[in-house]
Amino acid sequence: MLRGAAIGYVTLFRNTPLLILIILTYYGLPQLGIDFGFMWNVSLAMGVYTASFVTEAIRSGVNAIPLGQAEAARSIGMPFGMTMTQVLLPQAFRYVVPPLASVLIALTKNTSLAAGFGVAEATFRMRGLLNDHATERVAIFIGFAVGYIVIVELISFGAYLFERKWAVTR
Repeated sequence: MLRGAAIGYVTLFRNTPLLILIILTYYGLPQLGIDFGFMWNVSLAMGVYTASFVTEAIRSGVNAIPLGQAEAARSIGMPFGMTMTQVLLPQAFRYVVPPLASVLIALTKNTSLAAGFGVAEATFRMRGLLNDHATERVAIFIGFAVGYIVIVELISFGAYLFERKWAVTR
């Protein structure tokens, strides 16, 4: 039953465009009487969307572990929970660092969609600056682009460090 719910969740939210989810939470939830506030509604949409990609990244990492690892753990009497926490997940984390970094980078860039709804994130702030300082448009665009690049490169560098730390010599 939980497996079916997880498959349904991942299928639904991975295949629905983020903009549609933001529209549904921003306009639809208040119509149903559920209103967490402006920022929380948009954050909820981004959270459920990104969580479906994180779920798939972790699933792929667990599937990358040879089946013999789980069988060996069971053969010495480890229960399922212990097999997952002590044997499979520590190995799987090595495999999920690159896809999780990609998901985090995509989330960082997807925050610009929230600007369409007035959420005060970077793209929204850039619009305000463009209105106030129209003669410096190119410099403002370049400044914000460099800001996104710096954030993405920091995430990439952090993933690189994790990969090196958890690397297995073969």
